[in-house]
Amino acid sequence: MDLAILLPNEFFTERVFYFVIAFSSLTVFILVLVFLYILQRNKQEREVFLEKEIKDKAYAEAMKIMDSARLKSLKILEESQLKAHRS
Repeated sequence: MDLAILLPNEFFTERVFYFVIAFSSLTVFILVLVFLYILQRNKQEREVFLEKEIKDKAYAEAMKIMDSARLKSLKILEESQLKAHRS
């Protein structure tokens, strides 16, 4: 039985070299995917925050308009009631 086949040779070191390259490439690919996922998640969180902020501002503006309209209608109602009592 020839045991020389078990000793490291050029083919063995070449195989290890290719394995290291493949493993390193896979590691870099996974790190890039994780980095892109984190960036996308941060972007989505920022968009959700901005959308919520815009909705809150719009709601506040709508409430101001409704309060203003309510005050005007109450003034008109008060004036009409005063006119009705005078006549």
